[in-house]
Amino acid sequence: MPNPLSLDHLANDLLRRGLPRQYVRRVVRELLEHRTDILDEQSTADAAPGAPTLVGDRLGDQAALADCIVAQYRAQTFCGRHPILTFVVAPIPLAILAWIGVVLIFTLLDWVGEWLGVAAWTEGKPLAEWPVFAVWCVLSFYYVLMFAPFALVSAAICRLARRAGRSSRWVLVGCLLVGLLAASVSYGCKLPDAPRTGSITIAWLLYPAPGQPLLHRLSFTQQLLQFAVPLGIGLYAAWKSSRRGPTTCEVSA
Repeated sequence: MPNPLSLDHLANDLLRRGLPRQYVRRVVRELLEHRTDILDEQSTADAAPGAPTLVGDRLGDQAALADCIVAQYRAQTFCGRHPILTFVVAPIPLAILAWIGVVLIFTLLDWVGEWLGVAAWTEGKPLAEWPVFAVWCVLSFYYVLMFAPFALVSAAICRLARRAGRSSRWVLVGCLLVGLLAASVSYGCKLPDAPRTGSITIAWLLYPAPGQPLLHRLSFTQQLLQFAVPLGIGLYAAWKSSRRGPTTCEVSA
């Protein structure tokens, strides 16, 4: 016969809504202690056999209790209180700032390299005369700029949603927006086969490079990969959240 006082259903409902497992366990432990106190009071007062119903009345309806717990947890953080601002408005500006930050980091590293006498960029020479270190630096800058800013912002969105107790829907919305921004940027890298013929080009869908329409520069495979990386991070976070199995509250009491 099922136990009418079990809090397993409540715990699993809280987990499905995005609350962290550690927080859910703490809340359930407190409810179990509260339930024990109620049962002790009834036992002392020689309560009637209908005590479980009385305990249920004292604890309140589980659906309403779950709503209250979720609301209180989300109210503790800015992201929990303002999901639209955090997961709909902020992702694209954050991705742009992260992109600029990556450019500044590589610029600083190049400046430090020149100060130390290590040339990261070899200008005016064909590729055959480039040291391996210089080729590695150029390609690292190219691919890191293409993927890293958007991947970092997507991972941050997943973490913020988890800490704010927000469901996977908000994660997917934020990562989708970041993926669309990433896919709208076109990159090109041409290593020099002759002196001063190499270049790295960057263009945006709404602001293509002068003299050449962006549609002529788009690569379906490249844009798909740029879109897939942020969205894949969000899908993985959603899948991982859905894989969180049911918890047994009575054992952890």
